[in-house]
Amino acid sequence: SYPFKISGKFGCTLVCRGTDEEELEIIIGEISELIVELGGKPIDEDLVTPEDEKRPDDY
Repeated sequence: SYPFKISGKFGCTLVCRGTDEEELEIIIGEISELIVELGGKPIDEDLVTPEDEKRPDDY
């Protein structure tokens, strides 16, 4: 996992690795469901972009 702060909000990038893409999709779905059950909001996008350099308060 990789913690971050964007626009004053904290989050964490979770990484799933494996060789079976089907199994990975199932696991990602289960993790997303757990996040929602715990009151969070999964973000399914790449948050590391060149624009990040313009936000010095974010990491």
